[in-house]
Amino acid sequence: IKVFKIGKEQLLIFLTTLLVTIATSLITGILTGIAMTFVIHIILNKSFSFFFKNVAKPNVLMYKEGSEKQNYYVSVTNFCNFLNFYKLKNNLDQIPENEDVIVDFSMCDFVDHTVMLNLSSYIDVFNRKGGHFEVIGLDLHGANTKHPFALRRVLPFKNATASNLTKRQKSLQKIAKEFHWDYTATFPKGKLKLSEFGYFKTRKIKRVSNVIKNKNCSFFDVEFTEGEFIAKQIIRASMMRIELNKTIPSFTLDKEGLFEYIYHFTGYKDIDLKEHPDFSKRFFLSGEHELEIRQFFTDALILFFESNPYYHIESNGKSLLIVDKERLASTKETKALTDFGLRLEKMVS
Repeated sequence: IKVFKIGKEQLLIFLTTLLVTIATSLITGILTGIAMTFVIHIILNKSFSFFFKNVAKPNVLMYKEGSEKQNYYVSVTNFCNFLNFYKLKNNLDQIPENEDVIVDFSMCDFVDHTVMLNLSSYIDVFNRKGGHFEVIGLDLHGANTKHPFALRRVLPFKNATASNLTKRQKSLQKIAKEFHWDYTATFPKGKLKLSEFGYFKTRKIKRVSNVIKNKNCSFFDVEFTEGEFIAKQIIRASMMRIELNKTIPSFTLDKEGLFEYIYHFTGYKDIDLKEHPDFSKRFFLSGEHELEIRQFFTDALILFFESNPYYHIESNGKSLLIVDKERLASTKETKALTDFGLRLEKMVS
């Protein structure tokens, strides 16, 4: 009964292993169970080549974000099951259990029961040792049952409902309740008017989901493509949009560094504020109407940006777009970004 609650395919694997073991031997039963699992995974994904091409590839990328105490970010691509879970496990075992870890499956098409079960063990261990372990990127994956360890695979046009929300979606729903905002799992992609921002001029928006919003502020996940043909890349990221009650100058604010050269190359000029040398050294500020931008960036606003974490901030004159990293945000990052956005709205208004 417990196995059936996880999924019908798990019951079939379990019974096959059990019956073959009774009829022959333990080793034969285990090998038959493994073979049955592999066959079921191929049938569910309707592709043998998908597994054959990707099983030997490095499907795990891990790095530490930021120079200070930041997250260990682990991205899993293509598929993750009992055949290649050891790659993910080898990376996770290198991380101290008192650190913060984000495992992102947004670029992974298939995650099996074995992976989900083992990740649950990591969550328990990290929580006991003072760390934080969070799994994200499963919001677009369908599951045949409500069990937390159920096999998950990407569905092309999945309509999330309250009965099959992921753990992250339930956390977003809880955050919305705390802020007295509304939560929507799926959202019309044109309603937030993201195409009005320069950030999306060369990026094509595919879908918007997991929106928590009030009258003026919206936090959301957006899936978009960047580049064309063989260079085309799918990106899923969390952002915040703030509708302003007044008109402000159009500008872009970024951390000084790599993007500075890109902006210079495209004709954008860094606006240096001589009375605030530390701000000018740390931030890249650009926009067409330099005088208006200089007047808008008051001492109080500059102090606000200097005393808060870095975010990519863009104004189109009527609203603000805030981006942290080009990936989905964890629960902690969602709260931090939303809090930052609310305080920035208050400062600008």
